[in-house]
Amino acid sequence: MDIGIILSIAIGIAFLAQVLKQPLIISYILTGIICGPFFLNLINSEKSFYHSFAQFGVILLLFLVGLSLNPEFLKKIGRISFVAGVGQVIFTALIGFFLLIALGFSPLVSFYLAVAITFSSTIIIIKLLSDKKDLRSVYGRYTVGLMLVQDIIAIIIMIILSSFGLEKSLFISLFLLFIKGVIIFSVVYFLARVVLPVVLDKVAESTEFLFVFTLGWCFALAGLGEWSGLSLEVGAIIAGLSLGTSKYQTEIFSRLKPLRDFFLVLFFIILGSQMQFKNFSEIYIGLAITLFVLVGNPLILYFLFRRMKFTRRNSFLAGLTAAQVSEFGFVLLFIAQAKGYIGADVLSIFTIVTLATIFISSYLIIYNEAIFKFINPFLEKFYNERTRYAFQTQMFFLVNRYKQQQQLHQENLFSEFLVADYIFEKDKIFAYLNLSGEELKLYESVFPLLFKNLRQPDLVVYLQSSVDRLMYNIKRRSRQIERNLTRNYIEELSEAYNDFFFRYATTPLLIVNTTEMDFVNNQKDFEELFQAIFRNDRGFTEYFQPEAKRIL
Repeated sequence: MDIGIILSIAIGIAFLAQVLKQPLIISYILTGIICGPFFLNLINSEKSFYHSFAQFGVILLLFLVGLSLNPEFLKKIGRISFVAGVGQVIFTALIGFFLLIALGFSPLVSFYLAVAITFSSTIIIIKLLSDKKDLRSVYGRYTVGLMLVQDIIAIIIMIILSSFGLEKSLFISLFLLFIKGVIIFSVVYFLARVVLPVVLDKVAESTEFLFVFTLGWCFALAGLGEWSGLSLEVGAIIAGLSLGTSKYQTEIFSRLKPLRDFFLVLFFIILGSQMQFKNFSEIYIGLAITLFVLVGNPLILYFLFRRMKFTRRNSFLAGLTAAQVSEFGFVLLFIAQAKGYIGADVLSIFTIVTLATIFISSYLIIYNEAIFKFINPFLEKFYNERTRYAFQTQMFFLVNRYKQQQQLHQENLFSEFLVADYIFEKDKIFAYLNLSGEELKLYESVFPLLFKNLRQPDLVVYLQSSVDRLMYNIKRRSRQIERNLTRNYIEELSEAYNDFFFRYATTPLLIVNTTEMDFVNNQKDFEELFQAIFRNDRGFTEYFQPEAKRIL
């Protein structure tokens, strides 16, 4: 009966949120607050029942994340994700520790609470990025890698802190975890390569059996992960990775997604129901810590990604994803409370921080592109009033790209290659299209002074496309600042690009007709493009026409 009432309330609030164009995740958290001890108290009586359902949602979410990850790509993002993950944990914990000392906490309580607020919520981030269809974007994929690194660090920290006061030494605990992890990875790798392909061919003869088998595989490896000390979450991701290269990957994903979404609704309702506090001082302290998480974590990640030569946009978007605390924080603080290191008031404060940061960061992630546009204050104005703001916008990009190109001189000489999504000379396309008179003369006097100091690329790849396809791409990605772009402007821009690269003779050039390619979502198209770029027998200027196909 209670679950029917809870879901009815959730549907009502979700409908209102949709009408007001608010994130649905917020409506589920509000449902939890209403159904929690503050108001209706519908959840407290059967808390373990609802928690089990919520845990199913978490396992299915992380299983589908593992299912959608390419193991080869994980190898490529490993170093960057590791550096960013470790760096963010260290800097957030250190700064958080001194902040908590300043707020009046003892060093021991400050230590535990600082570590608790260090980790960002894998569940929240992946759910929101999945809803935005950003999981496969540059910042999305590195963010997922970063979250996996954070989860592993969190597990190690919990093992270390749990071992205090136990007969078994810390070294033995970590050694056993390592041995179990190696055994599980080896067994799963063998099954994924040798056994699963044969089994799945038989199982897939019945779609119902495929569904049941996949669920069984997911929860079996999740349970194995918990048994080994790696946690249910890590086990679920391993289960997904093991099926990620299967030819049935798409079918499995589409069948499990609705089930995942239902259980995740219960997870966020449970999260909202945990809101409780005893006095207003806890609220003030919680809000101070919340402010640090919302501002400090994104800034730390932003500077870490910028240090590793990511663009401002990707660094900014990746940073915003970290503006909340993780469910691992609760586990860590429960361990500390059981050992008598902290009191119940610390858990109440952390609950406030959790709900406040998840609530606010949901908006930050969903509207991250709109927030980013303020980095360039002229860009949106330019799209709306090209003539008036053209010169400011042009000079803004010219100077910023010059600074970015200068950093290339500091690149490691032993790096195999470096990829950029623009060339400095391309800036002239927009200048000649949008500037005139004295403004164009001033631009032409500045450009050569900057250009002569820059490195030139070994190869330029021009992805050529029809105007119809360009308009389709703009409509599909639906960026707010691009909505006023007219077809006439895109036609002028396309013609200017074609003319520029027709005359381009500075470096080797590869022109690729991408009108009927989809190398983001189609692996065959991607491999075809990749092979064209990395050919050894290349002329100075080449044209590449892929196999004809229709995607529109």
